[in-house]
Amino acid sequence: MKRDGLDLDTLKDFSYKTSLESSLNKTLRRVEKSILLEDVNKALEWYDEFDYSRYNKVGIDYRVKSVSSSIRKYNRYIDAGKPI
Repeated sequence: MKRDGLDLDTLKDFSYKTSLESSLNKTLRRVEKSILLEDVNKALEWYDEFDYSRYNKVGIDYRVKSVSSSIRKYNRYIDAGKPI
């Protein structure tokens, strides 16, 4: 990590803090769809507004699915009855 200009503090800076009250580690069925998608939108906004200029020595790229892609995947797994 250090060779790439990263340390734990920098990684914490890059981490979006979810507003969800429950963990998604077990299943998405425990979180209402509207609340989950609202948090996805907040994450997208947070990453879009993040000040990357402070980290010009670090190669930064992030991948957050589009909201429409998130909705399709959510619906596919919920409709199939699969654990997410």
